[in-house]
Amino acid sequence: MSEIKLEFNHMKSEITDMKSNITDMKSEVTDMKSDIKETKSDIKDIQM
Repeated sequence: MSEIKLEFNHMKSEITDMKSNITDMKSEVTDMKSDIKETKSDIKDIQM
């Protein structure tokens, strides 16, 4: 019985890890978007 519980806890921790990885990826995407916006505004400045 305790073996099943151990396995379940392990799975839960893996899911938590995955969720935190997804959160990290989301924040990286957000960073990239803001970088792109900055680059676009830089390009506009150069074109003026």
